[in-house]
Amino acid sequence: MLLRDPAFGSLQGIADPSIVDYGYFSAVVFTTLGLGDIVPHGAVRILVGPQSLLGFVLITWSASFAFIEMQRYWNDRRD
Repeated sequence: MLLRDPAFGSLQGIADPSIVDYGYFSAVVFTTLGLGDIVPHGAVRILVGPQSLLGFVLITWSASFAFIEMQRYWNDRRD
């Protein structure tokens, strides 16, 4: 929604932007892949950094939580 106003910047690398392109860019940033085929320019870059940090934290937390739960399950089965 912010990208409709040129004052907030743009995403370079998209010829005719659609909701699918924005979803793809968001998924790439959230998973911290950083492919570079779509590059943010302008003020919208301020949102990209925290989104990648949030993605990293949530994915790491989910993996840690799953490991702890599986460890608890494995220990219960041994007893």
